[in-house]
Amino acid sequence: MSRQACDADNHITRCYFISTTRFTVPVMSTTSLKLPDELKARLRTVAEARHTSAHAFMLESLQNAVVAAEQQLAFLADAEAAYEQMCESGEGYEAKDVHRYIRARARGESAERPQPKPWRE
Repeated sequence: MSRQACDADNHITRCYFISTTRFTVPVMSTTSLKLPDELKARLRTVAEARHTSAHAFMLESLQNAVVAAEQQLAFLADAEAAYEQMCESGEGYEAKDVHRYIRARARGESAERPQPKPWRE
């Protein structure tokens, strides 16, 4: 979006935000964040090196941190669901079979997927 288009639409703040970040947020609220002086100086240095504002850099960093945390929570939920399924079915995969499969795939080779085996007696 050009600066002229921003002026024409009277959305200067939104256009500034869009032009200084890689993501958009429909509504923004104000939050105060107290930073140690050393961290604030490092943040300013990095933002300048990336040709962006400290504000835009903090928004991008927070967005990335939230996405990473959400992905971690989803991963943990998937692991919990897999564990529950394993407990209910009484079947699981032997580590050596899984490791063999992953190593072969990492080398670009085709490999037969490991088969679950009963672990209850």
